[in-house]
Amino acid sequence: MKNKRIIIVGSSDSVLEQKRGHEIDEFWQVVRCNRAPTVGYQEYVGSRTTERFVNPNFLRNEWGADTSPLQTHEINDCVITHWDNIIPKDFYRHWNSSTTCRTIVGEWKIRLSHINIEVDNSHNATCGFQAIMEYLWMNPVIYGFDLEADHIFHHYWRKQKRNSTYHKHDYEKRVLRELIEREYISVL
Repeated sequence: MKNKRIIIVGSSDSVLEQKRGHEIDEFWQVVRCNRAPTVGYQEYVGSRTTERFVNPNFLRNEWGADTSPLQTHEINDCVITHWDNIIPKDFYRHWNSSTTCRTIVGEWKIRLSHINIEVDNSHNATCGFQAIMEYLWMNPVIYGFDLEADHIFHHYWRKQKRNSTYHKHDYEKRVLRELIEREYISVL
């Protein structure tokens, strides 16, 4: 029987430090982001996906810079959650018919304000951060989120490290550490 908890699996290269795939697959709900692949990485990240948070570019299959081998049409049997305006006809032009489209408002700023955590209004939240904020009230478990302040962001399937100028990773890391300390989320 699956554990009745939710896990949000991040895309940091920190997932390659431990083989936790079996534990991840035991969760009732397994949330992943964008094109984070499982094939070839099952022993590290598991193989189950019940929901995938995607950014607007990936939602519309317009993101060309991502080097993941996972393609939009290969993602199936899960909920695709996004915060963009897209009609079902446009959604199913790119996505497998076994997926379900779910739109959220993306209220991460309101949720942080509600629990008295500083909000950076200039921050563009990552998909993982959006997922954590969406499920904050369920006390999700997170895995694969690099929480070190001085570490450069790196997807686990990439060969080279990169530092995003679009997202403020230091801000997200600080907020995640505070959420852990205040026991809103926990780490696998």
